[in-house]
Amino acid sequence: MSNKQITFDTEKIVEKVYSIKELHKILEDVIVDYVNETRLKSDDELNYDRSDWMKKFGKPDETNLDKAEDIYDADIQSLAIMIEQLRRYGGIKYKREGRVNEKNLPKP
Repeated sequence: MSNKQITFDTEKIVEKVYSIKELHKILEDVIVDYVNETRLKSDDELNYDRSDWMKKFGKPDETNLDKAEDIYDADIQSLAIMIEQLRRYGGIKYKREGRVNEKNLPKP
């Protein structure tokens, strides 16, 4: 048997497993949008279901050739808006129509 010492590059392993640099970039972009735009919005501008709005108006369909950068920017703004809703109202705004009966929900 050999007594070879195995060495690990811990920083490289952590980055590979957790994608810290990528996550840091996303969070940095959210903070910049939050500080520069979202935090300054009025209640009227924030009091809506951002997810529903993005489904209806914000995401390109198969015929719309938006740039990946534009989609990324819209998603960053959505995260900043939802964070401000959570801070300002204590929760993220979701449109809810009618009552929900738990017995009728689809099973996972």
